[in-house]
Amino acid sequence: MSDTVLILAFMANNIWMIRHGAGREPCGCFGTFEEFLGTLSAENALWMDMGMLALVWIILSYYPRTFFDIRPWFLGEPVQTIHGQKA
Repeated sequence: MSDTVLILAFMANNIWMIRHGAGREPCGCFGTFEEFLGTLSAENALWMDMGMLALVWIILSYYPRTFFDIRPWFLGEPVQTIHGQKA
């Protein structure tokens, strides 16, 4: 959930930069990762943020349990035992 808020904050920052005329200039949004990604403008970073937000939406919409479950869904249900025997 906090990652969604962070992505929305990045999107708001990129939209602000675009509206103030800095949309095509390198934004430095990804820091040292720009060595691998190349320099991104605020417009390109906004598209990347929208893609990440779509991935968050897909994960949350197909998550088989409630959001606050502690046990990860991919580990399966814990085996219930009663006095050493499977229930």
